[in-house]
Amino acid sequence: MALGSLEIELLSAILEYVDDASPNTTKSASLVNKHLHATARRIRFRRQTLDLSNLGKARSRLSALLAEPDALRCIRHLTIVGDAHSTPIELPELQATYESLARLIRDLASLRGIVWQCAGQIPLNILDAIHQCQPRATLKVYNWCREADDADHTDPAELALAHSPALTCL
Repeated sequence: MALGSLEIELLSAILEYVDDASPNTTKSASLVNKHLHATARRIRFRRQTLDLSNLGKARSRLSALLAEPDALRCIRHLTIVGDAHSTPIELPELQATYESLARLIRDLASLRGIVWQCAGQIPLNILDAIHQCQPRATLKVYNWCREADDADHTDPAELALAHSPALTCL
């Protein structure tokens, strides 16, 4: 029996297993034929990482993901990395990037987990998108630090994060 003649559900399960062990093998398998390509394409979107260190690249990547129906349907794990302290939070370019990220989170159909690996606060609009549109997704926050050590504990972003039902790791 040829691999391309398998049912799409079975082929997806096989490719998910292969992708967990070796993502490059999934990319190679997608070059075999159209059937494998269509199946592997969905698998390749499962884990996405977005780097906020370069806002121009991040916004173009967000635009590409928002325009791709397979991405919106298949992304399960989203990791956001970058150095948030290198860019002032008030910068309009950063705010536009956060708005696009919130829209992506709202539009994802099968998101299971979000990892925030930026040193700064998670913006309220992103937390709201997680809470309203992705109630089953887990949120793991690494490298979090307060904006100022002597700040009081009334920051809305800190309070929202502290009371977040999605938060599983800080």
